[in-house]
Amino acid sequence: MKSTYYAASSLDGYIAKEDGDVSWLDDLGISPEESGYEEFYSTVDALVMGRKTYDKLHEFGSWPYGDKPTWVCTTHSIDIFKGCKLQNGKNPVDAYKEAQDQGVQASLLSRWRQACFFVKEGREKLAWLGKLDSGSLKQKVAASIVAISSIHLLKAFMAAQQIANDKLMWYVIIHMTFVLSALGMAYVDKMNKH
Repeated sequence: MKSTYYAASSLDGYIAKEDGDVSWLDDLGISPEESGYEEFYSTVDALVMGRKTYDKLHEFGSWPYGDKPTWVCTTHSIDIFKGCKLQNGKNPVDAYKEAQDQGVQASLLSRWRQACFFVKEGREKLAWLGKLDSGSLKQKVAASIVAISSIHLLKAFMAAQQIANDKLMWYVIIHMTFVLSALGMAYVDKMNKH
């Protein structure tokens, strides 16, 4: 079974604030159509998540994931979310076995612990992760931010006639700050390993 770990993370490495707030995602101003999420999500057969993620989804009102089988890994009882095709497995072992029994080809994981279990259980190798430690994870996040910044900078340059020069200058300065920060983090991490 192919498993994909999918999570958003802020620059400080957190997905949510201490109170569970994820409103910073809205502040990004990236539309779902722009992100390619819908195309990606169409390849997913099932979802595996933790109770906190499941509980957070209740705050959004309606179930956003359609009728895809969903496993919530928890030791606590949970309220059934209208529209959620909730499965019985409450831990990664049961979720993995049930997903295989149901012929699930691709699962979407929203918790790192479930992702680690699915990799181990499925004997999958996530080549893009390589040897994952906190330093390499920071580098991958920083590189992603630089890539996103590059795309936005390119868009700005393509519409340069409609954008004031001082605004373009700030776009470049912000982008270079991201680039230098990523290089600085990589250098510090390299020095700490030796």
